[in-house]
Order: sequence, then structure tokens, then C-alpha cells
Amino acid sequence: MPISRRDLSACLPMLGILALGVLPVSAAETPSADEAAVAKSLEAFRAAQFAHDAKALGDLCADQLSYSHSDAHIEDKATFITHQSVI
Repeated sequence: MPISRRDLSACLPMLGILALGVLPVSAAETPSADEAAVAKSLEAFRAAQFAHDAKALGDLCADQLSYSHSDAHIEDKATFITHQSVI
């Protein structure tokens, strides 16, 4: 008995349901303390950039900050903060 594409396509929804039943279900992982701290710092950095807050950016950036552009132009911390708070 030949099997047509129509016969095969009729089975696909059932195969999908069976595959979902076989896959393990796990709860969403809660972030670790380090991940939560990084996420908090990242959000504070984003908010400081959006608000053009030079003091907050200065507190969040390391003194050794070196920001390189694609045209080989390099900024230090002071230049980076100045450009971020003016934009």
C-alpha cells in the first residue's frame, strides 16, 4: 500500500503531541546571587546612560576603563563618561 504525503501529514500533529509528552519538564531556573548582582548593575548602567547621569556612570565604571571604537579611536573613563552624559 503506497503512503501519500497526505497520509503522512495527518500523523504530524499526533507526533508533535507525543514528542511534548516525552520531553522533560523543568521549572525555570532562578538566577544565582552573582547573576542577580550583574543584572542589577547592568540595569543601573542602562538607566544611567538613558538619564545622562555622569555621576552614576562614574560610580559604575572601573577607573581602568578603556573603550575602543571600530575606527581605532580609544576612550578612557573620563572621555567615555563625558560622551555618554552629553549624547
